[in-house]
Amino acid sequence: MRETSVMALDVVGFSKLMGDNAEATLETLSARRKIIHDIISTHNGRVFNEAGDSIVAEFPSNQAAATSAIEIQSEMSRLNMGSVAERRMLFRAGVNYGKVLESEGNVFGDTVNVAARLEAASSPEGVYISEIAHKTLDPELSEKFSYLGALSLKNIKYDVEVYVWTPDHQAGRYGSSDTVRVNEASMIPGSLAVLELKNLSSDEEQQYFCEGVSEELINTLSRYKSLRVTSSNASFAFSDKKYSPKEIGAALSVKYVLSGNVRSGANRVRIGIKLDNTETNQTIWSEKFDASKEDLWDLEENLAASVAYQIVGQVEADEIRSAANKPPENAGAYDLVLKGLKHHRNAGYSFEDSKKATALFNKALELDPNYPRALAWSVCSTAGLASWDPKSVAEDWLDKGIKQIEKALEIDPDDAESNRIMGSIQRSKGNFEVSIAHHKHAAELCPSDLYISSKLCEVLIYDGRLEEAQQELERAKEINPTGSDLLYTIEGILKFWQEDYASSRVLLGNLKMPSPVASIFMAAAEFHSGDTEASSQRVEKIERDYGLTVQKLFDGETYRLDNMKAKIAPIFPIRDVA
Repeated sequence: MRETSVMALDVVGFSKLMGDNAEATLETLSARRKIIHDIISTHNGRVFNEAGDSIVAEFPSNQAAATSAIEIQSEMSRLNMGSVAERRMLFRAGVNYGKVLESEGNVFGDTVNVAARLEAASSPEGVYISEIAHKTLDPELSEKFSYLGALSLKNIKYDVEVYVWTPDHQAGRYGSSDTVRVNEASMIPGSLAVLELKNLSSDEEQQYFCEGVSEELINTLSRYKSLRVTSSNASFAFSDKKYSPKEIGAALSVKYVLSGNVRSGANRVRIGIKLDNTETNQTIWSEKFDASKEDLWDLEENLAASVAYQIVGQVEADEIRSAANKPPENAGAYDLVLKGLKHHRNAGYSFEDSKKATALFNKALELDPNYPRALAWSVCSTAGLASWDPKSVAEDWLDKGIKQIEKALEIDPDDAESNRIMGSIQRSKGNFEVSIAHHKHAAELCPSDLYISSKLCEVLIYDGRLEEAQQELERAKEINPTGSDLLYTIEGILKFWQEDYASSRVLLGNLKMPSPVASIFMAAAEFHSGDTEASSQRVEKIERDYGLTVQKLFDGETYRLDNMKAKIAPIFPIRDVA
């Protein structure tokens, strides 16, 4: 017998996938297996069993096995976010360490059985690792796992102590930025970064409340004309790390840092806030706010007004109420929206979170049918759910969704999310002027929202208005001076259209989780740079990864000008569209 580290993988709901579309499922599994094999080989692993839809491999160390499992799950998430519904494939993963027997290249024993049972028990997109394997990980990798407890596994005689890893790379709209400044931004007197409020409640489930209140606080503060509030993508990256106000100020080009904590009970909420000067590292103001949850909306308004007063004075602080969104009639609906947003942040790579988010937003509408924010998020999450499984939503969901957004804007024309979604709807119909007007209004309402800014840049590029897109991009860099996939994608694509192919390749090469469209632009930049071999290889990889031709993947890009469409066409392989 010998000791080894074993990783077990299995496809979630494979039988259902086969029943829905066997051909697409087998093609996707084949493509995913190649990627998984490559990652395993990179970490000196060896696949010894591939029965059905499972993959079982061994590694020379637990460090290699755990790292491989995380990289595999992260890569599967990236591919799922860019894939059509029938090409999305989720995996579970389990890692264990112990003695095994080997026979004819295969590996047997309780160590393998426990790894397989851990995989079966794990959450989709996650990794379960036994305590015996976890204890040998280096500190940095070990911290990525959290203790789950002792589990009773099927056909295993003893309980197994388990640690769990779940994806934390919230991508797309909620993708966090780096912590090193890559864009220049001036430190103006009213520059402010808001860190995510810490949860002091004994119930970890209350974390949704901290995230939601922190986002709302940023949105409210960003409406003061004398303040420049850093995007949450950038500032939240500093929340869980030990950085001094001075270090945060240097990275984000801000003069002030707002931090604090939340203690949320059944009926009341208490928020403690402090404002630090980044130049002196000194706290210049702190205060506690207390209210019932029924009055949470007013509490957030008062908190924002108090912060603004400390920085810019009373004159502008008095303007906050007239600029605020209309509050929900039902406090419970607001709480449900905050809970829904917690799951919506992960919905791009988690089908379960997508379902939960949609259910919570719809429940909020049951309590308050005229709540614009709930109307908007319900439509947004339903669109995401449809991308996972079209059968999980009503056939006429889009028609109903358009009516919901129209209703939301009729109730509150200044709801930023409703304007953003209506802008996207109008773009899909080819109504660029109307689309741009809605996107611009959304950006005016939430000037610190990086995603809303990126969507305005995007539609301006679609319409060929590159100078305006550049201007908005420069503003976005000021609210997000650290590296972000959102910014790298927009700037990389914009550089392509400006025929700066070298810069486009550098920017798109910085992406942590490139979308299929970003990868297509990288291939196009390589082609127009004269590197046709690299372009051809990239196109082949894109089509292999996603199971569709690049032409089909690019169909959703609604460029208005024919000369822009023609610039991408040379990289399309000469064959029928899949």
